[in-house]
Amino acid sequence: MTYLQFLLVVHVLGAVIGFGSTFAFAFFPADANRLEPGVRTTLADISYKIGTRLSDPVVFLIQPLTGVLLIFETGRNHGSSTTNGSGSPSACT
Repeated sequence: MTYLQFLLVVHVLGAVIGFGSTFAFAFFPADANRLEPGVRTTLADISYKIGTRLSDPVVFLIQPLTGVLLIFETGRNHGSSTTNGSGSPSACT
């Protein structure tokens, strides 16, 4: 596995874990008023822990970091692009 492939795997898994974990909240009971107070507190705690310990670090740290590393690894950073001065890619390389 190359470094580029590793970065791509980490970036895609970060998207699945970071953004996908927030969709787990939809599986919590929608009508929490019918639940006992202890269960409601537990569900709120689980939602908070998923958000602060899983989603936030991945979304705000791993995704941007792997995205920037992917840009530099593939050579799509500003310093290595070939443009004709107008911002559009030049026809001849």
